[in-house]
Amino acid sequence: MEKSEIDAALTPVARAIKHAADDLLDLRAAALDQSDAGLCVRCYFKIFSQSREQAALQRLRELLEKHLEIVALDNNRRELERIPVFLDADEMESYCLGIMKEFRDNRVYDSPKIDIRFRFKEPLCAA
Repeated sequence: MEKSEIDAALTPVARAIKHAADDLLDLRAAALDQSDAGLCVRCYFKIFSQSREQAALQRLRELLEKHLEIVALDNNRRELERIPVFLDADEMESYCLGIMKEFRDNRVYDSPKIDIRFRFKEPLCAA
């Protein structure tokens, strides 16, 4: 994610939701250094819950959906599957419960434990 891309997505949110500065700064920092994709999602839902102008969040939502993914890992931390992030819930708990339900009901893996987490997509290699 480029700094200009992140700032362009956050600017309309900062203008529309003045009291979300801490969450916006946390999201920006995590996105810039790609340190914690889960924090980006958590901050997005906190900002979403405070917003009366959902349209201001559209560019941010698109940016996160473009650059984040959900990955399932087995108990040896081997990747089992990647799925796209679609921030289509009203709050993080129901979003995460929906993802867990999807994996529980519609997947079969030969592993006693599945770890599901958010992560930044790997950049495409230049040809």
